[in-house]
Amino acid sequence: MAAERLSSILSHITPTKGGISQVTSQNPDDVVITLAIRTPLTKAGKGGFKDTLLDGMVYKLLCEVVTRSKLDPQVVEDICLGNVNDSKAALYIRAASLAAGFPNATAASSVNRFCSSGLKAVQDIANQIHMGSIDCGLALGAESMSTPPEPHRAFVDELMESNSEAKDCLQPMGQTSENVGADFNIPRELQDEYAAESYARAERAQKSGWFDDEIVPVTTKIEDPKSGEEKPVTLTKDEGPRWGTNYESLSKVKPAFKMYGDKSTGGNSSQVTDGAAAVLMMKRSRAKELGQPILGKFVGATVQGLAPRIMGIGPSLAIPKLLGKLNITLDQCDVIELNEAFASMAVYCKDVLKIPHDKMNIRGGAIALGHPLGCTGARQIVTGLSECRRQKKKILLTSMCIGTGQGMAGLVPARPAEVESSTSEATNSLVDVDGPHVSSVPSDFESQSIKTDTQAARIDLTNDDSSRAQDKQSDKRDSTDGSSFVKKLARNKENPVILGNVIATAAVVGLLGWGGSRLSKGGAPRADVGWGVGAAVIGAVGLFGLGDYMVSKWALKKYPVKD
Repeated sequence: MAAERLSSILSHITPTKGGISQVTSQNPDDVVITLAIRTPLTKAGKGGFKDTLLDGMVYKLLCEVVTRSKLDPQVVEDICLGNVNDSKAALYIRAASLAAGFPNATAASSVNRFCSSGLKAVQDIANQIHMGSIDCGLALGAESMSTPPEPHRAFVDELMESNSEAKDCLQPMGQTSENVGADFNIPRELQDEYAAESYARAERAQKSGWFDDEIVPVTTKIEDPKSGEEKPVTLTKDEGPRWGTNYESLSKVKPAFKMYGDKSTGGNSSQVTDGAAAVLMMKRSRAKELGQPILGKFVGATVQGLAPRIMGIGPSLAIPKLLGKLNITLDQCDVIELNEAFASMAVYCKDVLKIPHDKMNIRGGAIALGHPLGCTGARQIVTGLSECRRQKKKILLTSMCIGTGQGMAGLVPARPAEVESSTSEATNSLVDVDGPHVSSVPSDFESQSIKTDTQAARIDLTNDDSSRAQDKQSDKRDSTDGSSFVKKLARNKENPVILGNVIATAAVVGLLGWGGSRLSKGGAPRADVGWGVGAAVIGAVGLFGLGDYMVSKWALKKYPVKD
């Protein structure tokens, strides 16, 4: 605590130029992620969530957030849901939050920026925390693509006739993919090769259990299409990965958008999917106070517009913009989650940005896993942080294209999950249920069923407890070895700058007394005395800061404090 307090003071005094050191620094005011979980992703229309509506899906995930975070729901001040297709999303998230146990004092809203809606929800909650509007908030992304989207009309004549790009906003996503393939000469063969690799990576990740610490089992009901009977199912695995998919099988799939081109297919495009993800955030100081594990910190996100007809290449513009603002390079990013809306745009962005493929979508992407529109922005953070933990990597970069011609990117430095207090109640936010799970969906529903034993993830508190024991021994020695007053103050973790405040206070009193005395003896009018006293106060403020800085720096250097 003492070291972070001093770091916070210095960060306000010393100008910063950004860069990797600033991005990875740890300060009490950081917006950190303490929980990142998601549901399995299931096939729209025939998978495990086909009969679960948006509000039901969101409710089930909110219940998991309450259970796994072990937080009093009253701590969460606002909830934001990213969703694309449902105009009643704001109504659903408010009702679902109340049903899940959040008090009526916890606010709720929805946001829609098409395929980046989940990331936009994360950004909105993080910005509120950063600005001090709230101390703790929850961002979700969710989409029920099994539910038919609401029909939309053409634009009014003024929009259609006055600007061709405005009209292009109505182009179907498949058309924009064919535009990218044609405009930038990305052949069908290259797209199928990329898709085959996405499937291979998802298969490897699923077989290896890499998804287990990010997915929470969800129990729901599914209706048998033949008998109409409802059956309970527990969903535990993503349904998108098709084991054994390769280039040869993908090359036989017919083009999906023949009227626009012949390169994009159902095999090299993202799957139509249902799913939800949640990201819980608060200030670092609050997380420590509550004994919450810190999985990473949200540094920021940005957006960039471009021509709607080639919306898929949005990440190639948003990523450099974000990295430029943070003064870091792509080489410094360890794990990159880039949404595979279509293989055409994924290949383009990878090649133009020169992204090493071994860093990008290590567990496969939307081609193999699926793309629930409003969910993906949050889902990629959940998956990326899990991959960072597995590889013990630090920097997660996430990005996606956005319909109507936009791109969005966000940066999340990761941190291995560890509890910040010694409370025995604090447990890993990603703890799963021990023992074998029920398969996601019965095989007669045409969905892949994979049964596997998942071991519970636990946090090792040994190092934390050992460190605190050492601190207690150190504090005990300080109280018995005749240490000086200054040394005791330096050992005080809660206020390492108290000595500086004492010095500054003494200076204020002396300066005020001296100024008032001199002006009174000189026969100055009361107004002049007031001006003199005011000047003395202004000078004293400076002394406070200088006293804090100089004495803290000296005391902590002479008597280091271990957190």
